[in-house]
Amino acid sequence: MGKDELAKHDHTKNVRFTPRLVELIEKKATEKNTTFSEIVRIACMDYLNNEISDAQLIYASLNDSKQKLRFLENKTELLAIFIMEMARRMIKTIPNRQSVSDEVAELEFQKFLDDSTLSLKKQHGGLLEAMVLDIYQKSGEEN
Repeated sequence: MGKDELAKHDHTKNVRFTPRLVELIEKKATEKNTTFSEIVRIACMDYLNNEISDAQLIYASLNDSKQKLRFLENKTELLAIFIMEMARRMIKTIPNRQSVSDEVAELEFQKFLDDSTLSLKKQHGGLLEAMVLDIYQKSGEEN
């Protein structure tokens, strides 16, 4: 910033900041390679010029929340379909469970899993893959 630009700012005001706010402003000033005063000035101008208005922040937050809710609704729907399909198939086979060997039960379970996965892929496209990837990533984070 040159002397001409500093001359434009001929009014000074004293403002009290919390230590945390001072720390954040100093970090931002270092990041942007500018001064503390310039960061405060930019923040004030953005707020007053409505470049960043409260309404915009609220709408952005609402849109983000709406997308997350839609994603959760889709996951819940997929889970409900899977559970209903699993229950339907289990009810069909429960009376025969005592006479079925473990190998046959394992084959039936694998067939059920394959059929359910195929059915979900047809009905819901990439949502099943996204759900599996989320579960895989979360299990990796926990380990």
